[in-house]
Amino acid sequence: MNNKNKVENFKDGTQADSIKRVISPTCTPSLQSPSHPHFNPLLKARDVARILGISKTQAYRIMGHELPAIQFGRTIRVQTSDLEAFITSHVIVGDQ
Repeated sequence: MNNKNKVENFKDGTQADSIKRVISPTCTPSLQSPSHPHFNPLLKARDVARILGISKTQAYRIMGHELPAIQFGRTIRVQTSDLEAFITSHVIVGDQ
């Protein structure tokens, strides 16, 4: 079953497992969202680090400060859309 089918099953309520089943923990995170308009996966520090090409420690430093984050208990996550906005806001355009 591909990820699109898993998302469809999740939307229909036929898949009662958590959203973790939609995003395989072994896959490299992608900034592309499935077709569902409200689907916005939460990324761990290691995912943020992998996408930005920085260390996990550096990712933790920016999460919740420069990069908006969601914290519940001792867990901290970043929404994909917030990471995309963060990347866009840090683009440097040189003189042409």
